[in-house]
Amino acid sequence: METIDRQERAAAVEATFNVLVEAGAGTGKTSLLINRVMHAIDRHVPLSRMLLITFMEKAADEMRSRLQARLLALGEGADHQDAVERAVESAAITTIHGFCYRILQEFGPDYGIPIGFQVLDEVEAARLWEETFQEWVQDSQFSPKVLDLLHAGITYPQLKSWARRISHWREVPVVEGEFPELASFVRRFAAEARAFYTRALEDAAPDDAGRGQILAIAREFDWLEQVDRREWPRMLALWTRGLGPKGNQKNWAHPEWLKEQKQWLKELKEALGLLRQQMADAYLKMWLDLVGSQFMPLWRRARFEKLALTYDDLLIEAERITREPKVQAALSRRFSLVMVDEFQDTDPLQAAIVRRLVTPPGSTALSPHDQGRLFLVGDPKQSIYRFRGADVETYAAMRQELSTTGGRIIPIWQNFRSNAAILAFVNRWFSDRWPSQPDLERPYVPPFQPLAETFPDDGRERVRVIQWPQARNARDTRRMEALDIAERVAMAVAEGWPVRTKDGQRPLTFRDIALVVPQRTEIDIYRQALRERGIPVSTQSGRSFFQQDEVRGMAHLFRALEMPQDSLAVVGWLLSPWVAMSHEELLQHRRLGGSWDYRETRVGSPEVREWMARLNAWHREFWRVDAEDVIIRALHASPLVTVLREREDKAALANLDKLRSLARDLGDRWTIFEFTQWLYEQVHEGVPFEEAPVAQDDDAVAISTVHQAKGLEWPLVIVANWKPKETYLESGIHYNSRLGRAALKQDPWQSRDWDLLEADHRLREEAEGDRLLYVALTRAKDYLWFYAAFLDPIGEGEKGVSIGDPS
Repeated sequence: METIDRQERAAAVEATFNVLVEAGAGTGKTSLLINRVMHAIDRHVPLSRMLLITFMEKAADEMRSRLQARLLALGEGADHQDAVERAVESAAITTIHGFCYRILQEFGPDYGIPIGFQVLDEVEAARLWEETFQEWVQDSQFSPKVLDLLHAGITYPQLKSWARRISHWREVPVVEGEFPELASFVRRFAAEARAFYTRALEDAAPDDAGRGQILAIAREFDWLEQVDRREWPRMLALWTRGLGPKGNQKNWAHPEWLKEQKQWLKELKEALGLLRQQMADAYLKMWLDLVGSQFMPLWRRARFEKLALTYDDLLIEAERITREPKVQAALSRRFSLVMVDEFQDTDPLQAAIVRRLVTPPGSTALSPHDQGRLFLVGDPKQSIYRFRGADVETYAAMRQELSTTGGRIIPIWQNFRSNAAILAFVNRWFSDRWPSQPDLERPYVPPFQPLAETFPDDGRERVRVIQWPQARNARDTRRMEALDIAERVAMAVAEGWPVRTKDGQRPLTFRDIALVVPQRTEIDIYRQALRERGIPVSTQSGRSFFQQDEVRGMAHLFRALEMPQDSLAVVGWLLSPWVAMSHEELLQHRRLGGSWDYRETRVGSPEVREWMARLNAWHREFWRVDAEDVIIRALHASPLVTVLREREDKAALANLDKLRSLARDLGDRWTIFEFTQWLYEQVHEGVPFEEAPVAQDDDAVAISTVHQAKGLEWPLVIVANWKPKETYLESGIHYNSRLGRAALKQDPWQSRDWDLLEADHRLREEAEGDRLLYVALTRAKDYLWFYAAFLDPIGEGEKGVSIGDPS
């Protein structure tokens, strides 16, 4: 096929210089990478001297498959086929984690990596971390310093959560912070408060608000000096509230005295605010120092003693080892061509490893004298993995470095996926939001080059933007969207809307349709509306396994069986879908004198007593069964599986299978009490964890988040529930390696750099929100429906685009 950007594609494939190909959505970057490999083979570069790094294993498998097909087409016979299969099988086509694993296996033992190490999965790594943290907590060095943090109102679960976050950082930063002298502060302002109060007694009317205020402040200082000084930090930090100056000068014999008092109150409030920030800085430094100097070495030693590494270790240790000149030289000699797909999804650590593969030993800077060895493909407009550490500014920095050291930035922009009307809408939308050239002051905002169509407009309505005033709340708005989507989907399939095929066209089916949402917030509203209309639904799995009702209910059961006195766990189990009792039924049980202690079953409602007796029988045998036995008993006693099958809720059924498999696997290594504690903590702390994969229906509408949809396409894409997410930085400890700053916020504490980190976070989250929308809109091939009720009003339509309300 003749392409509009054929010269650019040819230049990229045949380049003798370092290249960054900026490949817009649907422009065929996989084919371009394969063409680059084939061109190198034609130039007598063995496949064994090429490295191709992909972002996901699925992409690596596709690369191998397509490359093998191209190589097989070059010859015939069994010998040729065997040679191709061996070459492709041994080729270095891998994810970045897979490549780092190879580096550590080969070079690691010389630089402290355990011989024969294994890579811990999420569960094993989390369990070992818990054990190591508990060991550290029990150490005598832990208690004295951490008591200050606990007295400051920072809870143990918060400290534990912060330590877990720090454990994923590449380095623990050194921050400045010194605990202020509180005694002198209190002495000074207490004396001044008493002096002001003495004057107020002499000068102000008894009912004046200013007189009452200074009395309360003086008494507060008197009381402060009598309590344990370890309580001072939190009390002083909370005191910044309610210090607005009060009083009326008409009630004072000397009005200027009230004026002085109000000025003093302003100074007190500012001083308390500064004190709070200084203490927050000191607490931040204290915890970072404790974790960095004590826990992190212990955590590393715990892993290495078990001959194990985490997925984070693969990157961190490989980056450390590739700094060694001998290792860097060996790797640099090994590969004549280094190719990286989806480069916009890399982070600084990964980029540093890639650089060392094509630079002289001891250097990480690209050289103008060493060209043609680096081939990068990426699209900053599709960088949507910031939550995993991907940094679009790493891409921007590499782009700038490559272009100033003799390399070239080559764009390709012809789209082979979407209809012309869809691309026209996408181009118009993002041309208004993104610059045409890189903005060096805002490297997190991608430049935009309009996409060119391959499939011309045929006059049909291809894009529909549906927007109306929001309902009284977000849930009602989503319900309106969901009902309209269900009606339109049914209509489009019934009318057999034509969709494009290789050979022509065919009627639209349910499997041609995807509902793409930014996150899974209230996604059940859409699923239910489609099913009520008789439309089959297939939902992609996410990372909220431990937040699913069927898993939370089982965590309640394990907790209740271990601790009969935990009434919340007992009630949580009864309310869960496993038992599905209503609040009214439980209230009636209490009215009849029933207890939440299942060991007492003499009174109460018969329905609840029946389940209480069952829990009591299970409890008596809890200590001598394994975790899977508990789940099997629950499955036999509960109607849950029958209900889920009737609802055709394949996702929940798959999660039950996964939960049982986890219980079986972990039960072989842990006691039932260890499994109970682990499951309860995962649910209680909301730990992200992959849900069970669901077998997709042959003919069903897919419901997918944008992250799951990346790399996929459908004839009809419905973008809905598009409510910009809150961009505030969540409370806790955060580190911005790009700014080199760490900050803490936990009411009432806020360190000095928090506002800086939050402003930076908001800018980049908002920019990523635009990139998410770009990815969502460009999944569509033939039709695009965009439900934009939560966005600002959208302007008039254009050819092939309809803008209006559901009517």
